[in-house]
Formats: sequence, structure tokens, C-alpha cells
Amino acid sequence: MRVPRSKIAFIQDYQQETDMQRQNEEHPVTDPVCGMELSHKSAVDEATYQGKTYYFCAQTCCEAFVADPKKYVRQHRQHGMKPG
Repeated sequence: MRVPRSKIAFIQDYQQETDMQRQNEEHPVTDPVCGMELSHKSAVDEATYQGKTYYFCAQTCCEAFVADPKKYVRQHRQHGMKPG
């Protein structure tokens, strides 16, 4: 029995999506408040700031971040620039 090309493409796309999701779940992230390394799956909470999602090991870390995110987010500077 021959499988139609559209089904093969669907299966390949689905497999690629699940592989990407698995990589994202397994890729370690760092809690910006306490510095603990964790995975997306083991994170207790998450918050989004300036379009980026941050993951936390505990609710208290998330609450501290939400109260003052600038304190925990490292601002990017160009090389050679002095901190302002």
C-alpha cells in the first residue's frame, strides 16, 4: 500500500515539531532570581518580560522578579561601552 505524499509531509512536519518541542523542554534554563538551573518541565512558575519568558524554581522567585524585573534582567550593552 502506498502512502499519499501529503500524509508523508504531514508526518515529517509533526515529527520535526515534536523534536523541536522536546529540545526546548530539555534545554536547561536559569532562574534569573536565584541562579538555579532547571528545565522548562521542572519550572514551578514562569513570567514574560519584554517578550521573553523567564522560568522560576519557586513561586517566591517569580514574585520577586515580577515586582522588579529590571533588577534581575541583564541589560545588553555593546562591547567597549561603559555601564551607564
